[in-house]
Amino acid sequence: GPWAAPDAAPLLAAVPKDGRQRFDMRRAVLPHVFDSGSVFEVGALWGTAAITALARVNGRAVGVYSCDSAGAAGGTWAAQECRKLSRFAKLCEAFRLPLVGLLDLPGLALGVDAEAAGTIRAGAELTQVMYALTTPVLPIVVRRCFGVGGAVAVDPPPLRLAWPSASWGSLPASGGIEALAKGDAARAADLRNRISQLGDPLRTAQRFSIDEVINPCDTRQWIVTWLHAVTRAVPEGKPPFQASL
Repeated sequence: GPWAAPDAAPLLAAVPKDGRQRFDMRRAVLPHVFDSGSVFEVGALWGTAAITALARVNGRAVGVYSCDSAGAAGGTWAAQECRKLSRFAKLCEAFRLPLVGLLDLPGLALGVDAEAAGTIRAGAELTQVMYALTTPVLPIVVRRCFGVGGAVAVDPPPLRLAWPSASWGSLPASGGIEALAKGDAARAADLRNRISQLGDPLRTAQRFSIDEVINPCDTRQWIVTWLHAVTRAVPEGKPPFQASL
């Protein structure tokens, strides 16, 4: 067919080892997972910290949701991002498009501006939409998945995958290091080391309901296998849900 598989090797170096460094999900990850030239971003001019796109895997159309961790917000979702993903999820539901998530989500935005914009309300609406979906959803944690936003992005589906670079939880534990160390550099280094060991995704995956920690280069094959399974499980033409439309 006309849809060619991309080179997956760059995925091994896509995520910086330093968690404070940003990377471009649009260039470093998406083109190396989906069919070459098939990624078509939808709604790029609003809610810019969330990426929504249409793409193909072995010619099969899917919806993609992700995070612009290279942007000014560092991938944090505010009200606009939640509304954007809600609308996109409904679009995929209406056309029976499976949804694939590639996530580097530090959580929902905090602060006076975020509250004034109604971020929590929009996040609650997104939660309702994601849990009401009948179209299949496959979340893959690429790096971060924290807080309410992270829970919304990965909780509903029966299968959840993660890269070895992934970390997850209610809040990033590293945020409390400076407070605990109180200016003691040696203690801060010791705390970072201990947190790194405890936060190893291979140790914590089961506790946080991650089914498999996968080789980034195998991401596409996992999606192909999943699509084959859900295509057999969900008959074509099943009426979409109406509650949140």
